[in-house]
Formats: sequence, structure tokens, C-alpha cells
Amino acid sequence: MKTDCDKYTTAGIVKSKMNQEYQDFLKERNALNKQSTEAIKSYRVTKADNITKKDSLNQLLAQIDQARLDLPKTFKNDFVRKIAQLFTYQSYQNHGGEYDVEIEYFADNYFANADLSDPMYNQISVVYEVFKNYTSTLTKAKLQSKVHSDYIEKRLSKLDQNGMAYKYALGAVVNTLFNADHKNMPHFASRYVNKYYDEDKAELGQMKLVVDQINANTIGAEAPDIVLNSPEDKELALSELKGKIVLIDFWASWCGPCRRENPNVVRMYDKYKDKGFEIYGVSLDSKKDRWVSAIEADGLTWPNVSDLKGWQSYAAKMYAVRSIPTTVLIDKEGKILARNLRGPTLEAKLEELFN
Repeated sequence: MKTDCDKYTTAGIVKSKMNQEYQDFLKERNALNKQSTEAIKSYRVTKADNITKKDSLNQLLAQIDQARLDLPKTFKNDFVRKIAQLFTYQSYQNHGGEYDVEIEYFADNYFANADLSDPMYNQISVVYEVFKNYTSTLTKAKLQSKVHSDYIEKRLSKLDQNGMAYKYALGAVVNTLFNADHKNMPHFASRYVNKYYDEDKAELGQMKLVVDQINANTIGAEAPDIVLNSPEDKELALSELKGKIVLIDFWASWCGPCRRENPNVVRMYDKYKDKGFEIYGVSLDSKKDRWVSAIEADGLTWPNVSDLKGWQSYAAKMYAVRSIPTTVLIDKEGKILARNLRGPTLEAKLEELFN
């Protein structure tokens, strides 16, 4: 899965008029990164009682820190200066005194010398690269999910949420977490899809499908919307029922267990429909006449929909339906309460919710 931010590289910068200054910056940045990596590696393997060598390495890291801070000032081009400010991270060894753990210092200070609220960053796609590096480092540290998410959210909050820099940053977060199979990926990917799907449906179609499939199997997640036709060929959206407790009921006219369960479902519907209970029946039928006949025969008076594609139904794929009957219970805010409640377990849950 990829966001449309994958296309953002430094190519546009390299080909522009500021090419030479940018190339000079890259050369200096890479040299400083190499020196820093080697010095930190030596520092970590040096024994604590070797004070002379530790002090020497601290001095070297301090020089590198200062060189990073000074580097942006050497460029005339405003964009190159802004880019350089994104790479001014200062060493934990010299600046992390108040932190017991290095990753906490990193998380709080990686962007300390760059004003992420500056609108100029909306024109600098390198924001994608630095947020990718930031997210990758936090992810490798195996932080608790909430701590991990909170750090990222705090950095994202510094950006204009309506600007391109935010899109670069959020795209980097999503792609990094997806590649790491991190449990926070759906949280950020859902936001990305919600914000940018209408801008580029073709590019984000696969991401939306993945996010919907994950959310459809996650208790507490927002239930992905379904929009299908009724027997009267009128579009009915699941989202239109928000404000009610809704049972999505995947079934079919040819499904024996579904048909045998329908009298119980009808009884529960009649009992609670006046209290705010609704059913959204999604049929996996492929023949309309059989579907309509089953609705009439079983007295299914709630909203019924189908795309008449059988097991190829997009709704069934989105909700990972592998057998029927399958049910998904949704609260008044559109969040998933439970899956696969039937018979006594469904009745007990409805009793709990309404009484």
C-alpha cells in the first residue's frame, strides 16, 4: 500500500535553479552524518571509566552539532536554508541531560531547530523524508502504541493541516507504519484517506480498501460505509442510519442457516425498532428475483441492499465476510461494537444496550 506522497522526491529540487546549493547541502549533510554516526558508535563501545576518550568524543560531537546549526546560514537560497534546518538534530550525548532515555530526547527534539509552522515547508517535499526518518526511528524503538502515536501526533500538530507539508508528513507516517506492519497504521491511514481520497481516488483506492478491511475487523473502529441498491434500485447508504444501533446482516436467499435465523432476527427487530434499533441487510445473492422473494417470504421489513454479485460483493470483501450469516453490530456513532452475534448472544447484547 502506498500513498500518493510516494512520488515526492528531491527530483524537483535537483532540477531547479537552486540545484548547486542543494547539492552542496547534501554533500555537507552526508559528511556530518557520517562523522556523527562513527563518533556515536565509538562513544557507545567506549568503557565508562575511559573518561579521556569519552570527553574527546563529546567534544567531537559538540563540533558536529555546531556545524549542523551553522550549515543553514551558509546558503543564500531560502528554500535550501529551510531544508537544512530540518537536519540540525543535536546529539543526545551533549544535549540530553534531562532525559533518562535517548529515544525520548530524540522524539522531543528531532525538529527542535525547524519551525514546522512556516508556510514555506508547503513547497518543500523533503518534509516527507524527515518525517519518514522520524517515524522509522520511533517505530524501531518498539514504544508502546499510545506513546508512539502521541509523539507523532505532536509533531504533526505543528504543521498547517490544510497545507501540503501536512500531506507530505502524514503520507510518510502512513507508508513507514505500513511497511513495519505497525498497529498504529490504521489510525493514521484512515485520516489520510479521509482527507485526500476525493483528490485522487485512483491513487488511494487500494489504501482505502486496506483501511476499510482493517477497520471492519476492529472493535471500536469506525464502520466503513456501504452504499448499495435496494430492491427498488434506490441507493441506500449505511451511513444514513447513523444515530441508531445498527446490525449489518450479511445473508442470502440460498443460505439455509440465514433463513432459519431470520425469524429470530425479525422478532428482535420488532422488539427494539421503536427504541432506535435498525438492521441493514446485505444480500450475497446473484439473482434478484430470488433475493426479493426471500425478503417477502421472511418478512424482512428493514433496509435491504445488494449488488447481486454473490461472493464478489464489494461489501462482503470490505468486511472480510467468509461465511454467512455474518453480523456486525454498530453503535449510534457508527463505531463497531461486535461481530458475529446471533441468537441468544445477539439478544443479550440488545437487551444490554436498550434496557
